Amino acid sequence: MAQALLTFIGVILGAAIAGSVSLWQARLVTKQERESRQALREQTHKDRRDAFQREAILALQDAMADLHRAVGRDQDEKLAKMFDASSAWPARKAEDPLPAEYLEAHRTISKLWPRVFDEELRDLTIQIRDASSKAIIAPDELEMWHRVNDLDKLASRFSSRVAALLPDLF
Repeated sequence: MAQALLTFIGVILGAAIAGSVSLWQARLVTKQERESRQALREQTHKDRRDAFQREAILALQDAMADLHRAVGRDQDEKLAKMFDASSAWPARKAEDPLPAEYLEAHRTISKLWPRVFDEELRDLTIQIRDASSKAIIAPDELEMWHRVNDLDKLASRFSSRVAALLPDLF
């Protein structure tokens, strides 16, 4: 009888221990699964954010190139007029429309720069946009060359910043 009672107690204790171990393992697996799902959600969020930034920065870079090109074309046209007519710099009058190519690039930049998270790149974008405006309405040739020089320096800084940001986004 004592032998049976000890066997019964052993079985009960064994079942309790096995049940506790099983419950502990289930909790551990559930915790690990939750942590794994959370890590996956965080990685998915980071991947989406990086893709968004990459696309925004590359589109902004293209728009900046368009803006720079538009300013250069406008300046080339003014220089050609000046040399062809052997006259003074053809300053833009208030009623003169800005080149369509310039306006389109300016609008695109204004739409894209808020999508960029990097503060330095955003600041450079605004500086370039402002410098291009000053270059395109330069009242004389000397001022135009100063503004284009400023624009070139800013564009170089912009490209360097893009080059620094992009590797982390791939």
